[in-house]
Amino acid sequence: MKRLARNTLLIAASLSALALGVSAARPPPTGSGWIEYKYYDDAGHQVGGRWIDCSGFVSTFGVLQGRVEIAQGPCP
Repeated sequence: MKRLARNTLLIAASLSALALGVSAARPPPTGSGWIEYKYYDDAGHQVGGRWIDCSGFVSTFGVLQGRVEIAQGPCP
């Protein structure tokens, strides 16, 4: 019984963490804002990026993996 409770708690915590990560990185609806993702390697150098502008245009460069920083803002 303890094992079932522990597994259930572990699954719930994992799903909560996954939902939080997904919601933080969700792009805004087209026309309401922009979002920028910057990807860094282990040494701290930027290795890639992704930009979604207010019209929905997506621009990417480099490698889209590693540590990511996300910036968002409203459309002018």
